[in-house]
Amino acid sequence: MRGFRRAVLAGVVVVVAACGGGESGSNDVESPSRPAGEVAAEDQPERASGSGNYAVVTIGGTTYEVPADPLNLCNSLDNLISGSFAADASGNATQAGGTEVAIQINFGVPVTDWEAQGLQPPLVNVDLRGEGVRWFASVDYGAGSVDSWELSDGRASGSATFVGEQVGSGEEVGSDEGTFEIACR
Repeated sequence: MRGFRRAVLAGVVVVVAACGGGESGSNDVESPSRPAGEVAAEDQPERASGSGNYAVVTIGGTTYEVPADPLNLCNSLDNLISGSFAADASGNATQAGGTEVAIQINFGVPVTDWEAQGLQPPLVNVDLRGEGVRWFASVDYGAGSVDSWELSDGRASGSATFVGEQVGSGEEVGSDEGTFEIACR
């Protein structure tokens, strides 16, 4: 199953590597006392429609954010958004897969009638490299699930059940409910 996970993740990164876009943004809500990309719910900035490519994922009571930036790679179609967004230890967007990545959010969110359209089920995965933990919400990855979602105009939002595993050992570290908001414009 892990080989399949790596193949799917590699496919997502390859598919979106040629796609970019969005507007430059900054993440001025970071706190040195929080891990990279982690933002307290009360500190989250309001996002205007069309403000670029960004991802915000909350797992339990912890929110992780990759700010709007042209480095956020994604593919936006009428029936699907997919991509891989990453941030460094300072909370600044960086190239997904790079050595400076502290948090990486990989996603593929289709329309709700994905089966009828022959698409893959939704996935939202959060790789916390600094902590050595990956959180999965994907039936195909064999862990967690995206429970409900909406997709409209390059923006996906919804709720998920995330299952965490320790990088290297694959040992499960728990599960928790969460939400996500991803823009791919």
